[in-house]
Amino acid sequence: MSKEQNIIIYNTSGGKTSVSLFAKDGNVWMNQNQPAELFDISKPNISMHTSNILKEGELNSNSVVKDYLTTASDGKKYNVTFYSLVRKQVDI
Repeated sequence: MSKEQNIIIYNTSGGKTSVSLFAKDGNVWMNQNQPAELFDISKPNISMHTSNILKEGELNSNSVVKDYLTTASDGKKYNVTFYSLVRKQVDI
C-alpha cells in the first residue's frame, strides 16, 4: 500500500472561503486554523472541542494528532500540530 499525500482544496458554496486540507494515507489532517476557517468559528472554539474529544476518550490522541514540520511564508520551519478528527476515511 503506497503512502500518498495530497492537498484537497475545499471551497464553500458561496465562494467565501477556500481551505486547503492535507490528506495522507486516507485521512484528512487539519491544523486548528483550517476547521475554524472552514466552519467560520474561532480557533479557541476548535481548541476547546478538540480538547474535549480527546479528554473524554472519544478519540485517542496517538491516532489523531501528529506534528509536521511546515515551512512558512517567511522561509522559517515550524512544527505544526495537525488533527484528523474525522472518523471516515477519504478516497484519494
